Amino acid sequence: MECTQARNVLHGYLDGELDQETARACELHVASCPDCALERDRQLALQRTLRQVIPRQAPPALRQRIVAELDAVVTSSAKRVAWPQLGLWGSLAAVLLVTWFAARLWYAPSASAALEQEVVAAHVRSLLPGHLTDVASSDHHTVKPWFTGRIEFAPWVEDLAAQGFPLIGGRLEVMSGTRVAALVYQRRQHTINLFERPAGSEAPAMKTTSREGYHILAWSQDGRYFVAISDIAMAELVELQGAVRQAQ
Repeated sequence: MECTQARNVLHGYLDGELDQETARACELHVASCPDCALERDRQLALQRTLRQVIPRQAPPALRQRIVAELDAVVTSSAKRVAWPQLGLWGSLAAVLLVTWFAARLWYAPSASAALEQEVVAAHVRSLLPGHLTDVASSDHHTVKPWFTGRIEFAPWVEDLAAQGFPLIGGRLEVMSGTRVAALVYQRRQHTINLFERPAGSEAPAMKTTSREGYHILAWSQDGRYFVAISDIAMAELVELQGAVRQAQ
C-alpha cells in the first residue's frame, strides 16, 4: 500500500471499518512511513479532542424531539395512503436519512476501541526490522534503569523465563499522548508486547479482546495498568498475566 492509498483509508482504519486485509496493509504501511504515522497520530489526537467536547450520548430532550419527529413522519405517511408511490418512498427515505444522521451524531469510538487501535499499531510496528527493542537484554537490572529519565514512572520489569516467557528487552512507546513502557517477551517463536503505565481512573475497562488476528489482554495491578498483545492463544496471555502477578 502506498501513501495515497493509506491516507484514503486511514479514517476508516481508525474507526475499525476496514476489512482485515485492508486494515493490515494500512497498519504495515503506517508503521514504516513516518509521514503517514504522523497523520495517524494527528487524527487520533483529533478523535480524543472530539470525544472530550462532544457528548457520547445525545441530551434526553434532543432524543425525545427526534423520536417525536420520526413518529410524526411515519404517522403522516401511513395516513396519506393515497399518495403517489414516489411520495411514500420519499417519506421513507427521509426517515432513514434522519435516523442515519442521528446515529452518526451519537456515535463516538469508545476509549477501549481507541486503545485497541493504538496497541495493535504499536505491536505491528515493533515487528518491523530494528523496531522491536530500544534496549535488548534479558536482565531486568539492565532494562529497568534504561527507562529512567525517559518516562515519568518506574516500570515493573522482570525476566519470566522460568515461567516460559523470557524477557527480550524494552522500548519506549507513546499512546494517547503519554509515554509508556513496552516490555518485550517471547513465547517459543512468538513476540509478546507488554505495555505498562500507571493505573488511573481514566484507564479503559478493556480486559480481553481480539483484533486483526491478535489477542489483547489488559488488567490493573498494584497501581499499574498492563496491556499484553500477541498472536499466541489468549490462554497463554492469561498465563503471562499470572506470571506477572506472582512476580510482583
